[in-house]
Amino acid sequence: MMHDELEYRIQKLEKSNAKLRFLLLTCTMFLSGALILGIAEADRLLRIDQVEAVSITSKDISIIDSKGKRRIFLGMTKDESIASVQVFGADSIKPVIAFSASRDGKNSSIALNDSKGKEKMLIRLDNDSTSYMTQYTANGNVGNALIVKKDKPYIYGRTISLTDTSNKIRASFLLDESLVFQPQLSFYDAKNSLRTRLFHSDKSISGLAFFDANLKNRGLFGMSQQSSPLVVLNDSTGKPMLILPENKK
Repeated sequence: MMHDELEYRIQKLEKSNAKLRFLLLTCTMFLSGALILGIAEADRLLRIDQVEAVSITSKDISIIDSKGKRRIFLGMTKDESIASVQVFGADSIKPVIAFSASRDGKNSSIALNDSKGKEKMLIRLDNDSTSYMTQYTANGNVGNALIVKKDKPYIYGRTISLTDTSNKIRASFLLDESLVFQPQLSFYDAKNSLRTRLFHSDKSISGLAFFDANLKNRGLFGMSQQSSPLVVLNDSTGKPMLILPENKK
């Protein structure tokens, strides 16, 4: 009887162990599946294509293309004094467009650069008072600029043209160091023909010249390089009729 009871208890214990092993196996499979699904879901969340939110808080955000190259950056300088938005082209270091603003809001700018990062155009406000719109040449010098300082406008440039409603140039102000007559103020008729020119030269005559409809110079009132007065009147062919003072042989 003792032997039969012991055998019965051993069989019962083996059945219990079998149920326990099955339960453990089931739990292990469940947990493994949950872990795999969790990893897959985490990967999906990290690679999500669209985010909808009322607000996103971050010190900087970079937007990259499919090749992993940064194309847009939103952030601040290390001291948090300037916030900026930068758009990149050929690389992720030199922006082609940059928007910036100081922490106090008194200074802001928009810069347009070429593919090498050289500044080509700048629109800037300094200290809530002076505004600039500047264009730069290939060597980095100022080409043209419009500046308003203390409510007074200033224009910097080498060529300024005034056009009528038909887009024809009626007046121009030109400065070119390579020309004999460096600064020139010219006036044109409705057909865009030169009629009057005021000019200055460091190497030749300076003065006021008049032209007819055939672009023939008909009169010159000026001063020689030696600061002597000069008057020249020409006929319709451009041949001098009167020169004052007369040349003395």
